[in-house]
Amino acid sequence: MKLLIDTHILIYWIQEPERLKKAHEDALDACEARKEPIYASMISLWEIAKLIELRRLKESRAPESIFEEIAAADSLQFLPINAQVAVESTRLGANFPRDPADQLIAATARVFGMQLITMDERIIQSKTVMIL
Repeated sequence: MKLLIDTHILIYWIQEPERLKKAHEDALDACEARKEPIYASMISLWEIAKLIELRRLKESRAPESIFEEIAAADSLQFLPINAQVAVESTRLGANFPRDPADQLIAATARVFGMQLITMDERIIQSKTVMIL
């Protein structure tokens, strides 16, 4: 099954792999070993820029510098926020968190038939998307 990583998993994978859960690290390593892509939503780039702007990341570099580091990850591919993803983000139900970025990430996983790697307990407990 193809894997979609949420924003925090992307940050940890690129910058702080020791923060990943063992199961997540193993799944990402397995994808890389098989030369399979690991996917992220385009909204994650915006979220990272906002986290830097709001000083919620332990990061002193400009977003462009981090994006260069992300772009260097050969196995990483970004998926677009298309019309289908936008509509699906409105169909996640009342139990899903109201954060628009989380909604778009979960909708991307559903539209593209992927398992989401996240540590966000609210998303996991919503049982709205396949979780690894």
